[in-house]
Amino acid sequence: MPPGPKPLTVDEKKLKGTFKKSRNKLNMPTQSKDRPIPPANLSPLATEKFNLLADRLEAENRLSASHTEILVLAAQRLEEIEDLAESIKEVGRVYKTVSETGSVIIRANPACSMLDKAMKHLHQALAELGLTPSAMQRVGAPISTAEKKEPNKFQLFVAK
Repeated sequence: MPPGPKPLTVDEKKLKGTFKKSRNKLNMPTQSKDRPIPPANLSPLATEKFNLLADRLEAENRLSASHTEILVLAAQRLEEIEDLAESIKEVGRVYKTVSETGSVIIRANPACSMLDKAMKHLHQALAELGLTPSAMQRVGAPISTAEKKEPNKFQLFVAK
């Protein structure tokens, strides 16, 4: 992995107000503004999670059909996390087993490590989509229409 922060996408730079055409050396394709469609093979719960994540991106005006695959991964991980959490709730975080010598051994429930991996993977997917607090700060909040209409006080001062 290269050192330093991950480079921002053109859309992220536009949201932050730091995009400059002169610095855009890459001919980056523009993202489709169509709403992504959940694949038919998703379970009903995963489809619900897919639509929940898509709604959050749409509310921030950042939804794109090109997000379909990462939304599917995140939705499947959310479903897996719910299933594993339920399993851990029923069985517990540890279980007892008897060794060959007859002594009782307390072992960690394998679902706990599976849950940990699923949560880390979900966090990565959410960060990729800009849906974690730190990723939101990196992208910046969308400017509301009320803020756009307000005149820049510095520009008014300089114009005098």
